[in-house]
Amino acid sequence: MPFKDFTTEILTSADVDLYLMSQVIIRCTSSTRPTLPAQGWHIYETDTNQFLVYNGSTWVQEGVETLFKRKTADESVVNSTTVQDDNDLTVTVGANRVYDVLLRLKLEGGSNGDFSYNWTLPSGASIDLAVTSMSTVVSGNEASIYNHSFPGGDRLLGMNTTPATASIVMQGLLIVGGTSGAVTFRWAQATSSTTTLFVKATSYMILRRLA
Repeated sequence: MPFKDFTTEILTSADVDLYLMSQVIIRCTSSTRPTLPAQGWHIYETDTNQFLVYNGSTWVQEGVETLFKRKTADESVVNSTTVQDDNDLTVTVGANRVYDVLLRLKLEGGSNGDFSYNWTLPSGASIDLAVTSMSTVVSGNEASIYNHSFPGGDRLLGMNTTPATASIVMQGLLIVGGTSGAVTFRWAQATSSTTTLFVKATSYMILRRLA
């Protein structure tokens, strides 16, 4: 609701409540929050010293933006080295923002195919990641702890046996320029193989806005 100038109209108590709730910061505690809030209402909790805003479904800390995606089902690739968008691990970010990125992957595949990945980023954005792989690396692949930056070419992670499982954690900084857009994780086999590569359910991605 926009700012309201009162003139000569007669207001009901419901009108007054609605106007006030939409245009003020409500002082309350974490146990006395408004029970039927509208999207955009603001509160200050005296027991937690937090400013919160109602986003239409829940109260969130004002000024803190957290984006979360997880895989609810396994996704597979076989006989393909062309990185493809993950079905689930994608979020939309705003322009001129900085995010802390955490990606945790659970893989299943084989050393005859290994794993490669990349990112789709908005124009002008960049991401710098520290990557830890818990799978033993095969000859010719990269070390198990290293740094990757994007935009850039596809990166390779090795898997030590067939079949094999791997747990991969990536964390780093995403800097978004003047263009908003999708941040999407992309992946494929590093070498075309008939051993199916899976990114397993419960893999997830979190982006937390820092600035």
